[in-house]
Amino acid sequence: MPEYQGILIHQRQTEDALSFFAFATTANEILSWADIQRTAELKGAAQRLRNEAHIRTIRAFMYASPSNIIPTAVTLALEPNSYEVSVLQENDGGRVVSATLRIKQKERGAAKPAVIIDGQHRLLAFAALEDEPPLLACAVLGADDLERALHFVVINNKTKRVPSDLVKAIMAELTPGRRKTLKERLTKVGITLGDYAVALDVLNTNERSPFRDLLDWDINRDGVRRIKPLALESSLRALIADLHAPIEIDVDDAVGLLCAMWRGIRDAWNASDVQWCDDKSKLVQKAGLVAVTEFLIERLNLKIEEGFDLTNHDEVQTFCEYVMKAIPSRFWLIDWKQRELDTSAGRALIRQSLAAIRTASSTGADDPLRDAILVPSSE
Repeated sequence: MPEYQGILIHQRQTEDALSFFAFATTANEILSWADIQRTAELKGAAQRLRNEAHIRTIRAFMYASPSNIIPTAVTLALEPNSYEVSVLQENDGGRVVSATLRIKQKERGAAKPAVIIDGQHRLLAFAALEDEPPLLACAVLGADDLERALHFVVINNKTKRVPSDLVKAIMAELTPGRRKTLKERLTKVGITLGDYAVALDVLNTNERSPFRDLLDWDINRDGVRRIKPLALESSLRALIADLHAPIEIDVDDAVGLLCAMWRGIRDAWNASDVQWCDDKSKLVQKAGLVAVTEFLIERLNLKIEEGFDLTNHDEVQTFCEYVMKAIPSRFWLIDWKQRELDTSAGRALIRQSLAAIRTASSTGADDPLRDAILVPSSE
């Protein structure tokens, strides 16, 4: 019978108000008696689908610095008659109580006595950490399915990203050294504070970025200076402006999506003797990079109409790899009919060529490049 020392809290004093119990233990311990029930998989459940990108982000945050912690509590719901509480000491007129919570054992094969209301991805991320750090948990005692659904909607519907102006105001009052430290720690986990310069730093340094150590700027001291920062900034702006996402896309969202898209593009590269980011490749010249991003935004918009989940970056990566697999890498290595394509009209020619190549590939053409508007007839 799992047993935990913690705090029993009677937040409201009405008879029908539920109490909750705050305690700390490991993620794997919680998952041994608490279930994750997803709406898409189980009738009456109230949880989102598992998001691997979200789990990786949390793990990356914990691994990015030994100083990083997550103090926010995972919220659980314990069903009626599935637990026992023993009061140890009362405070605040009995509304805050030191207590022991015991989870009752169930028969083998029976449903677990608790479900996760909020924090499934924190639990799954922490469960995979080698040192099994404890996390804070809060169990609502005696919650039925209505209470579980209510708390899930309220908690998740009220969650808001911290406004970038507020973060800038907070940073302004830190000493220069502390500001630098905060920026470095946030950058490591891909948080940009809405700043495009910081976003470029994330793209050049984050381990999940396909552009890591490839930016052509002075602070890339040890990498290969290949990709113009303006190309990436233009691509981020295109994602924010043109992607028909069901929620508003900000700079942090755009960074994650751009990385996922270009990991797929990188993985679709099929030339064995030349890398996708080689100086011979037009793919990572400014016109090519922005045009490909725009090309994939158009196709992602069609997928979004079918219910495609943009928050699943693995799926975004897989889809973009699928789209770009039909484009022979030779297209990016040959001489094109036209130069100086870094204009809206020039990028349109690149996108038209990509569409023609994909169409030709899908129909089994001997040479998919033949009908591309930028490809010389001699090719």
